[in-house]
Amino acid sequence: MSVLVKGMNMPKKGCCGCPLRTGRYCGQMTENELVQQYVERYERHPDCPLVEIPTPHGRLIDGDYLYKKFVANECPDSNVLMFVKEEPTVIEAEADHDTD
Repeated sequence: MSVLVKGMNMPKKGCCGCPLRTGRYCGQMTENELVQQYVERYERHPDCPLVEIPTPHGRLIDGDYLYKKFVANECPDSNVLMFVKEEPTVIEAEADHDTD
């Protein structure tokens, strides 16, 4: 499961300005990974778990679910199916999400 923190912006100074950093470690990475070198260089750790969501944006819906619903209801407009399938992904599907 993931969490979206409304109103939180991506830290502009990388790990240095990150509210999830606890001292020299990142509280969101495995085994409290040391991020001190990135803090000192004002850089973002390459395995940082934060994902920036482009703004402004409209509603973020489950495109895979919508696609399946169109197919299941035999909607005749193949252009709609094409648009749904080709839209860029804003947030990747979770590991346990059925995307078939």
